[in-house]
Amino acid sequence: MALSAAVLLFVCLRIFCMRESRESDKEVCRYDVLKESAAGYERIPMDDYLVGALAACMPETYEPEAYKAQAVLLRTRLIMIADQNQTKEIPYEQAGQNALSDTQMRARFGREYEKTRRKCEAAVRETDRMILQYHGVTAEAPYFALSAGHTRENGKMTSVSCKEDVMADDYLTEQSVPAAVFSGQMQAILETTEEVNPSQIELVRDSAGYVEWVQWNDQRISGEKVQELFSLPSSSFSIEEQKRDVVITVKGVGHGYGMSQYTANLMAQRGDNFYTILAYFFPRYEIVKK
Repeated sequence: MALSAAVLLFVCLRIFCMRESRESDKEVCRYDVLKESAAGYERIPMDDYLVGALAACMPETYEPEAYKAQAVLLRTRLIMIADQNQTKEIPYEQAGQNALSDTQMRARFGREYEKTRRKCEAAVRETDRMILQYHGVTAEAPYFALSAGHTRENGKMTSVSCKEDVMADDYLTEQSVPAAVFSGQMQAILETTEEVNPSQIELVRDSAGYVEWVQWNDQRISGEKVQELFSLPSSSFSIEEQKRDVVITVKGVGHGYGMSQYTANLMAQRGDNFYTILAYFFPRYEIVKK
């Protein structure tokens, strides 16, 4: 009897210690997002921020596994900033994504509020502490809405096919600008008084079809600057003069680096889990718990 009592006592102490350890680990690993307001700084627990950020950046019709993949990317950025600054308090303006408050979520989703909030909360909970790292370092793992057919590559990310993105409703957009207005805006950004004719412009593209450089005479500016100048959905564009107008045709939505949310959702619809989705878009990265 004495031995049984001792064993029981040991088990109870072991369970207690494990619980204490888990609670301690949770406290040690806690990160907050600091948001400035009229009343000072609001401290938002990271998981609460992630729920609001998911609600802000993902269409409510997207699949749960796509939400989970997105949750990992959002958390990765926060931890990257925290690691770089050696802090557990991340400034809201550096988080890279606005987060909806509960009131904003109710207004946006209406009758779908409860369902959407539960999906966001589940995505955060079921990817708890998961982030992406590149060679053991938490690295930028970006995302965007819709590609031009392929994602873009850089030193860490490879280009992958997103061929079905072309089927999306907002894949192709056109913007018509009066020729005089187009020339005037380009003159300002090129800092020239000469007329800028579209026929004199050369678009230098990367391997995914996005415009890296816009060249005119002996000058060049980035495709992103032209995208910003004309408020284009992406920097995968073409320019054509038609009578008195200049027509700018754009493919995709977003910068093109990292994960296409549209393709991620298609993968989820076919049964791929978030691990598979992230491995497809970030084959050189690994998922770890932070």
